[in-house]
Amino acid sequence: MSILALLVSFIGLFFSYQANDLAKEQYRQSRLIVLKADFLKQDDTFIHVEPIDGNTHFIRGTAYLPPVIHKEEVPIASNGNILHMGSISSEIKDHFLTYVSSEKGITKISEGDIPVLIKSYYVSKGVGYTDISLYMLGMQVILTEEQHARPKIQFTSLAFIERYNELNDINYEMLDAMVSSEKGFQLPINKP
Repeated sequence: MSILALLVSFIGLFFSYQANDLAKEQYRQSRLIVLKADFLKQDDTFIHVEPIDGNTHFIRGTAYLPPVIHKEEVPIASNGNILHMGSISSEIKDHFLTYVSSEKGITKISEGDIPVLIKSYYVSKGVGYTDISLYMLGMQVILTEEQHARPKIQFTSLAFIERYNELNDINYEMLDAMVSSEKGFQLPINKP
């Protein structure tokens, strides 16, 4: 009888331990931020980010693009607007033109993603946090047949990929490799 009681207590301990781990993970997950983007204007100079849930409030942030496109950090205002998008869009167009040129009678359309690291300062349930995550900024690029034409960019999506512990853990050359298609990733990375 005592052996059976010991066995039942071990089974109860196992399930209790799993429930505790699940509760800790749910507590942590309820305080993490994932951003979505609004492209309210149909031009390439405006991107607005905000949390996907109503419990998290974005304070400010910084975006890091691949160094081959833009070498400096990009501030994100407290209202969620990514600043300096005019110059960044111009640099993306220049980068695109290093690989593609206009041809008479052909309009070229391309869709792709640019890896963007976003460092966010935010508040969730009255407590301040910092988050560093990798996102993919989706865009469509159109290059017309006109000689010396500049591409037209329309940003289409912002997809969360993964979280990092610190900026020191990030290999910025990895972002360049993702832009040049030398390195990729598969979704989903984690399974529930």
